[in-house]
Amino acid sequence: MEPTGDQALAKAIALDLEFAQTLQPADSSLDRVFVVLQQYRSAAAHALASDFLSARAADIETRLWNAHNRVNVRLRKQLSKLRKDRSSKPVETRKFIKLYLEFLKDSQRHYRDYIQKLNARFGGIQDLERIARQVRSAPVLMSSRQPVSPQIQAAVSLSCHQTLIYLGDLFRYRAAERLDKEPDWGPAIGYYALAASLRPDSGLAFHQQSVVAFEQGDYLRSTYYLYRSINVIEPHPNAIPNLELQFKKITAGWQKGDLVPKNSPQDPVASRKALLSWFIRFHSLSYNGHFFTGYDELEREVLSRTVNEIKARAPDGILSKMSLINFCAQATAGNQFESKPDQHKFMQSYFFFLRLNVKFFTAILEIYHVDLEKHLQEHTEASSLVDKLTDLARHVLPALRLYSTWLLSNAHIVAARVGDQPIQEAMDYFWHVYAKSLSVMAYSFSFRELGEVPYQLEEDVDAFGLKPLNSDKSRKVWVDDATGQAKAKYNDEGVHRLDHNQEMLGRVRELLFDALLLAVDKDVPITFDGSQFIHQDPHSTDKHSTNSLPEVATSRQTMRGTVDIVARHEHPEQRHTSLAPEVPASVMTSTKSLNREAQLSQMVDDLVGPDEDDIILPGLPVHSLESVNDSSNVPGYKSNAPLRGLSPRAFQAVRTPELRTEAWELPLSPTGVPSQRLHSVSNIWNDAPIRETSPITPFGSAPPGLPPIPVTARRSNAHSRVNSTNSARSPLPQPDALSSFDPTPNNYNSIGARGDRYQSFSGHYAGMQSPLLFGAGMSPWSTGPRRSVPNITPPNGQGG
Repeated sequence: MEPTGDQALAKAIALDLEFAQTLQPADSSLDRVFVVLQQYRSAAAHALASDFLSARAADIETRLWNAHNRVNVRLRKQLSKLRKDRSSKPVETRKFIKLYLEFLKDSQRHYRDYIQKLNARFGGIQDLERIARQVRSAPVLMSSRQPVSPQIQAAVSLSCHQTLIYLGDLFRYRAAERLDKEPDWGPAIGYYALAASLRPDSGLAFHQQSVVAFEQGDYLRSTYYLYRSINVIEPHPNAIPNLELQFKKITAGWQKGDLVPKNSPQDPVASRKALLSWFIRFHSLSYNGHFFTGYDELEREVLSRTVNEIKARAPDGILSKMSLINFCAQATAGNQFESKPDQHKFMQSYFFFLRLNVKFFTAILEIYHVDLEKHLQEHTEASSLVDKLTDLARHVLPALRLYSTWLLSNAHIVAARVGDQPIQEAMDYFWHVYAKSLSVMAYSFSFRELGEVPYQLEEDVDAFGLKPLNSDKSRKVWVDDATGQAKAKYNDEGVHRLDHNQEMLGRVRELLFDALLLAVDKDVPITFDGSQFIHQDPHSTDKHSTNSLPEVATSRQTMRGTVDIVARHEHPEQRHTSLAPEVPASVMTSTKSLNREAQLSQMVDDLVGPDEDDIILPGLPVHSLESVNDSSNVPGYKSNAPLRGLSPRAFQAVRTPELRTEAWELPLSPTGVPSQRLHSVSNIWNDAPIRETSPITPFGSAPPGLPPIPVTARRSNAHSRVNSTNSARSPLPQPDALSSFDPTPNNYNSIGARGDRYQSFSGHYAGMQSPLLFGAGMSPWSTGPRRSVPNITPPNGQGG
């Protein structure tokens, strides 16, 4: 009779001790070790089935995983010795590889079965059922569908998340040791992606994906996942040290000439590879927070190559990933300075990345504006909205949406014109381009005909759980305001996707909608006069002056009934007005001083035009769409000029309470003495700092716009256990670098996790339908096509 409850738990603990004693002698029989391990697996599974919460409280899952890790370490060491003597012991080496492979396959099978059993017992948990269907192709066991308490549901989610990480690690060990004739990293990537989809607020799965990318030599992907593992609610404790380690390796690789690939000019992807190399090099230098000669030249090189790549071909998602890296880099530097205010290099790094984000957004907007304007000039006859979606627009709209979401959370920083003159000029020019571009979009697309996409698109899913994009204004991207529930993902079961054109038009709608939200913010130098967006900047020079659109007001689109669409996205916490110095009465007559809801309604009415029963004027000939009206013609704009010289108290007064910081006027320009052309500047890559930042007054607990980090959310306390290898039961050393052989730490022993997670999150990329097919897709992150070879796990990954 099988033991139950406490007896089952006691048996599992006893087998844990027996396993440790069996494995301890260096000459112990591996056959005996495998027998005891199998008994231990069965006992642990039975204990979890008998009393799930008690078994988790006793850390049974972690103990069992540590046992697997210890066996793996022993096998890896023995294989390393055999391979050194492979010429003298070829038969013995082949037999041992087969033994090692069988151990990993058995372990993979055990953990896949565990997920199936978990789903069979605790049926009705949507995410668990989704994952159980994807883990293997065999039919999923019938779920019990019994009511599950929030406590158990949270514990089951943590257990499933851990198990997916374990599966990813097992496949990672298998590929790293080259046990198959053709190493396949795809299954490891797939299981980590499933884990990230289950708990996007955890950085663990993202960190493990960065380890795989690092092993493959893909620095862009590794940097992306490291930043993702940092900028979540539960950041990975080793992510920042590993990011710094990677940047050091990038520096070393650049100095050796290994970072920029030496491809033939005829190589169709040569320019992209070069762009990504320059981009990562620029990030590695900016992260250090030191001034260096040639900063401007390097920045221009990255931006110009990005623009050229957009013009040349579809970025295939690369542009969105570069954008997300930029967001995370700025936030990471800000958080670093918040936690280490005495190290001013982090503040300088923050401004490096802030300037990069402003210029990156400007560059993408500008190229889209020029393309759209050219299209309108060449197609003066009436055309459908879809016809106005140019090829270039389809390439850049996802990234523009991401940057628009970023702007909702960072507009107060960009509008405050912080930093020195070069950064301020970049911000001023951005608002000029933003108003001009959004005006042309409003002129070109009928807002009334732009339908809302009811689910999360690819870029929304990628950004889900990313703290730098999380704000009251941006929550509409992921949450349905009508229900308060998370929106479905584009690839969730049961989601009927719109056609590609409708999704693109939905992106245009969101860009216009975000601009309307910003236009009613009194701290943002953008207004909407009923037909176009206007940049109100008293600091603008002639080169930033704006001209009106050609009679746009006469071509307002018909769209009644959309007032509530905008107003319902205005949350009470967004409607408060921050303290500000008194302004003249004439200024108070500005549209910015109107009630926010009323102004939103008025603006949408202006944008959508008359009722359908009104007479609609035919489309006017399209002339050169240069830019919007000069702000000098708009009365009542409250100048941002005082921000440059305000006292700390006055500067705080113009910020919302939660974002107040001290004023500063810092020498933050990354520019140096103009140097010769980029290709002849040899000292750009000299990592020795040219000059350090001078002592300055810190700007409070964090750079502006970065809310204070609660003590409970600081990275140092993000996990109760930094690494499961700290256990006395495990002899594995603490990892000091990215390695494919390091076991994944178990940081989720307790059940004290939020039970109100979003329903689901998809970590899949285009062309990948199963975690076991990862690497076969055509996305920018795919690991290439998989070849059929002997002695390899079947395509479904079940390991035989």
